[in-house]
Amino acid sequence: MPHWFPGKNGVSASVFDAASDIKYKTVLVPVFNAMCSDTTGNDIPTTCPTEYEEGDVISAGSGSSIYYRVASFAPFVVTCVSKNNSQKCPAKSFSNIKSNISTIEGYFVSGYIAGINIDPDGFDLGVYIISLTK
Repeated sequence: MPHWFPGKNGVSASVFDAASDIKYKTVLVPVFNAMCSDTTGNDIPTTCPTEYEEGDVISAGSGSSIYYRVASFAPFVVTCVSKNNSQKCPAKSFSNIKSNISTIEGYFVSGYIAGINIDPDGFDLGVYIISLTK
């Protein structure tokens, strides 16, 4: 850690399905602290010299020229998933987000001790969650 991952264009419906399966369970999600646009990955040290730090790991990828620097993972609880018009979520309604926009709502857990009460059957978060943070 830290580790650079390529973003993914678009939204994967399977992410919302999987998020529904882990509602109200504590899972670890990647947290990024920098992004680098218009790069192939190998040129992150020169394209984004202020974000890149010596020792950062860079994973190659395709499909997007945006890379995210995952600095850590944080405990998160999914409380509501709205896949298009399928469910009304409180923050989505409060924020007047259009009903055709898919959202995942929840909260970060403070004071959490890693390795305790994590559901081993949770889904692989991969970099898809990163692409949903905007």
